[in-house]
Amino acid sequence: MHIWVMSKAFHDLHHGDMPVAYSHARKHVGMGVQANGWGLAWLAVDAQHLAFIRAGIDPNVQYVGLFGRESSPPTPLLLETYADKLGSDTYTTLEQVLLKLGEWDIRFLLDFTENK
Repeated sequence: MHIWVMSKAFHDLHHGDMPVAYSHARKHVGMGVQANGWGLAWLAVDAQHLAFIRAGIDPNVQYVGLFGRESSPPTPLLLETYADKLGSDTYTTLEQVLLKLGEWDIRFLLDFTENK
């Protein structure tokens, strides 16, 4: 399954800024780190990874929602992290946030699948 998370990042000498959440997934795509040290990431996970992330055990990773079910409400951390890109509009779904962020960076609009 695929999920969206907020993740802190670390700097890798070969790959640049990497989301901490990559260690909890089979595959990941990071959307970049923002000024507060957090960034949105897409993860391909199994049930054990999902349970671990949703339990909030790693303080550097916060569950946002299931990929494909972007009708869920955005988390306060997501809205706070991208506030400068979102403006003063009200966002009630993750999909609305992704569409707005897609105006700034195409990565937020990409169709992530296991085979891409």
